[in-house]
Amino acid sequence: MSQSKYYIQQSKHFLLLAISFFIPFYKKIVPPLIILWFLLTLFELSFENFKQSRHKPLFYSITSYFILLVISLLWTENMNTGIKELEAKLSLIVFPIAFAFSPSLSLKKQINTIKAFILGNITTIITQLAIATFRFLTQKDELIQKISFFFTYVEFSYFIHPSYASMFSLFSIISILYLIYVHKESKKWLFLILILFPSIYLYSSKAGFIVAFISILILILFYIIKYKKLIPSIISFILFLLLGIFLYKSPRVQSLIKERKINIAKSKNSEKTDTRIILWQLNVELIQQNLILGTGVGDYKDEMVKIYKKIRYQKAIEKMLDSHNQFLKSFAVIGIFGFANMLLIFIIAFYNSIRERNLYTFLFAMILFLNFLVESMLIKQIGVVFFGFFFSALFFLHHPQNDENIETSLQSSSNKK
Repeated sequence: MSQSKYYIQQSKHFLLLAISFFIPFYKKIVPPLIILWFLLTLFELSFENFKQSRHKPLFYSITSYFILLVISLLWTENMNTGIKELEAKLSLIVFPIAFAFSPSLSLKKQINTIKAFILGNITTIITQLAIATFRFLTQKDELIQKISFFFTYVEFSYFIHPSYASMFSLFSIISILYLIYVHKESKKWLFLILILFPSIYLYSSKAGFIVAFISILILILFYIIKYKKLIPSIISFILFLLLGIFLYKSPRVQSLIKERKINIAKSKNSEKTDTRIILWQLNVELIQQNLILGTGVGDYKDEMVKIYKKIRYQKAIEKMLDSHNQFLKSFAVIGIFGFANMLLIFIIAFYNSIRERNLYTFLFAMILFLNFLVESMLIKQIGVVFFGFFFSALFFLHHPQNDENIETSLQSSSNKK
């Protein structure tokens, strides 16, 4: 290997780690890092690398989604907004191409990329705890001098929206378990879960609670079915139930439940039910008006504002509320083909994960899928980057066939030593 090629590869790997680290921590630095990384990646792109991939259908489905967004410019009236939307979603085309057409990363580099994201998330949480503590100690207004004010939801989630932050913490927990029990990393990583798990509570995202509950339940059921160890299984299930009861009885969850009951009881049409349900209904109305082609990538917000004004939904106008469902948002923006395309991405991801018996990629797809049901996760660049980066990194880096094969290969290599 020439010296220049060696330096390019090392620089690429460093930038890859930096991107992974800063996704949850400092979003402004991520785009320039992606540009530099992609420019270096161009030197190594090859169709021969792509031919080796077992995930070509997934590649085509993700890139097709971006292409549909581009095509929708043809019937978009608000061209400036449309172009800005496409710029924010470039990760949907950049990462799949870069990963699918690049040489395989070594297993060590793949693991380091996952570790970088975990450490970036830990850095984010610790920094936010420091900021919340400082604000609490220096706040002079006695009316809001409550520790719960500074250490929950948007007041605590200083860098990004709590829905994204909660998703990142959950994915980090799953990643740590994956690294330890599949790749035999040090069990010291388990201590980080003591920071990550409470952070989900502090972020206090309703979607975060639900997705975490379902994901952990899947993990426990997988453990019970695979290992068939009675006592550890019973203990795990009891702890899970106690955790569920603790979260349900916690002040934050009870306040969320109370808030929802109040919203349902309200008499005004725009406030008589949960905000999400209202937005889903209004998005369905917009979908019915643009069933085949959608509004176009630049006109969605304008069309939704017309509907908000029509029913005098002032809260939605002031806050420019979105659909809170990525599948409905895709349907409204690029029509039935966009909706089918988004569904296809997850169908293929789940199928590949089950076929390869890869619980890690299955849970990753599950976390995203559940969040997509209750949030428009691709509305912000941070969500697009996370989706494009890890979908591509986990599926297009030519992983071994399944987790068990990885574990077997690691054991055999250690025996040889």
